[in-house]
Amino acid sequence: QDGKHRAPMHKWGGDTDAAYKSFMAFRCDWPQATTHQPCHSIVVQEGETHADRGIVQACQETGILRESYNLVACVQPVYEKVDHLEHSGILKLPQWIEYNAMHGVEQFLVYTMPGSDPRIFEIIDPYVKSGLVAQVHVEPAADLRPDDSSAQQLTANDCLYRMKHRALWLMPFIDADEYLSFSPGGVRETSFLEGISQLLSMQRHKVSLTEQ
Repeated sequence: QDGKHRAPMHKWGGDTDAAYKSFMAFRCDWPQATTHQPCHSIVVQEGETHADRGIVQACQETGILRESYNLVACVQPVYEKVDHLEHSGILKLPQWIEYNAMHGVEQFLVYTMPGSDPRIFEIIDPYVKSGLVAQVHVEPAADLRPDDSSAQQLTANDCLYRMKHRALWLMPFIDADEYLSFSPGGVRETSFLEGISQLLSMQRHKVSLTEQ
């Protein structure tokens, strides 16, 4: 009533001491009519008394609200070490996005967090404006850096949850120096989906993951 909706909240996670599993996600059903609103004000209440316990602002990237995708890639937090520029994820990110888009990836989720290099935002800006990339910014309670393995596990778990039932195929844990290729008879496919289809049809097929 009056634009308000009440639903029970379900807690997921928080059941281990692992850094990437110590976070909790709260899930509740929401009216479909409000799907395209970018933000919602959620009042957390006690289950029996309905006493208010706080207000949470929950926002979403409305650019990824398509019902389904054939292929989605989630980009782990990229970083750069000045003593190893040849492995810079920041420098490799543009060509990596272009390569994967050319081979059939329909949507990219690029994860950022406190400590992310500000150049990343400039790199992904034209892709965000075109709708090809959606930025997902996470602020973990733990003191995690973009190059921490726990941060990568955290964002991979978020990717799996965020794209659940919405992507036919998903690459949840891939870095900007890793390239997927299908090579039947030494000829690379122009589409990952075509390569996957041939692989599943049990034809002779070679699959490789190459680091650049």
